[in-house]
Amino acid sequence: MTHVCETVWNAIEKVKDAAVADLSLVDELGLTEIERELAQIDPGYKAVSPTARLDSFLTEDVYSFVELNGESPAGIAYADAAFEIFEQLPVMKRFAQTYKLRRFEGRPLMLQVLLDCHVEFLGRRPDRVPHIAIVDLKGMPTQKEFELFREYFEAEGYPSVIASPDELEFSGGRLRAGEFEIDIVYKRLLVNEYLPIIKQHPALLDAYRAHAICMVNSFRSKIIHKKALFAVLTDARHAALFTEEERAMITGHVPWTRQVRA
Repeated sequence: MTHVCETVWNAIEKVKDAAVADLSLVDELGLTEIERELAQIDPGYKAVSPTARLDSFLTEDVYSFVELNGESPAGIAYADAAFEIFEQLPVMKRFAQTYKLRRFEGRPLMLQVLLDCHVEFLGRRPDRVPHIAIVDLKGMPTQKEFELFREYFEAEGYPSVIASPDELEFSGGRLRAGEFEIDIVYKRLLVNEYLPIIKQHPALLDAYRAHAICMVNSFRSKIIHKKALFAVLTDARHAALFTEEERAMITGHVPWTRQVRA
């Protein structure tokens, strides 16, 4: 499964590279004009979506992807917290007497992704510990997960805040939430949720455009978050983008997809 995911992901990265260079492919992916403009801004690191989730069905006969959550996948910190709860339950303790349990910790991996992107963004190791802002709209159902991330980041020595776009200010080349200066934005804010307020609260976009922050995921992730991605992957017209192995993995694990337009 790991090899399948990695191979398909390599193909997805190639779609991103092609879309940045070829606007006709952007048309096929279905990006709006403003989404195109945002996607053209270089985030300062190569990965199109450093944190993403390929959702799939797994049966005895097939392992098939159903979608890619490439913009801002949730559930990482929730999964960590759920394990901590479940492992204390009597039924799980009895289960562990017979079967070996292996914990998958998502928050350390997420933090490392943020730090790795920041190093690539700077082109060097930072001179000091970077400050992290978790950015989304207020009152989201995932607020508790943001708190779990903030607690973990700070426990690891990285000052962190949770902020909404209206709480951000960009001036003097620095993005701030109050007095808190921001180096890394862990963007949980979806593009579709930001667009209606982007003119009213432009600080996040202005800082990103000025390369004053490292933002993960970037606005460019919208390219692969579109459901039409699978149509591009499975269209023979784009087969030349991929290696023979990538084409085989796409055929075997990505459902044939097409857009139907009136």
